[in-house]
Amino acid sequence: MPSTYPTSYIATTAAAVTRNADVLIAGDIITDAAGSGYAEISSIWSISNGQAFILGRGVNSILQRNGGSIGVEIYDSTNVAVKDGSNYYNSVVPVAGTWGVAMNVYNAGAGTPAAYDGTMGSGSLNIGNSSASGGQWNGTVRNVKIFNSELTATEVADL
Repeated sequence: MPSTYPTSYIATTAAAVTRNADVLIAGDIITDAAGSGYAEISSIWSISNGQAFILGRGVNSILQRNGGSIGVEIYDSTNVAVKDGSNYYNSVVPVAGTWGVAMNVYNAGAGTPAAYDGTMGSGSLNIGNSSASGGQWNGTVRNVKIFNSELTATEVADL
């Protein structure tokens, strides 16, 4: 899918060239007490290809593809909140996950809240993959925002 934003360097030669995926790993910037993650995503998958991380931390996910259907979820290694909704196949869709009092995920509206076990894992924030499971996102992840508070549905809608 052609785009109008920069990617990593792509060498041009007479032979076919393959480049590595654009993957960013940030430092330990996630708080367990409460937080929120937001990204604008699109995917080139037209079918379900299982679990793929958008924003993750170890085996936990702030946002990931819901493997069984079109949707996103947030997972704290014990509980999961899922929101099926907008199709992000070849189109950009805003998604968000929040945790603190409870967990919720937003994809064209709020999902059903789930209990929060008190930890979003440990280690670096992974954008576009999981360092623990290797579940790489196959598409774009842009305009990533991380907050140290559990945003309300109204605040998520204003992003």
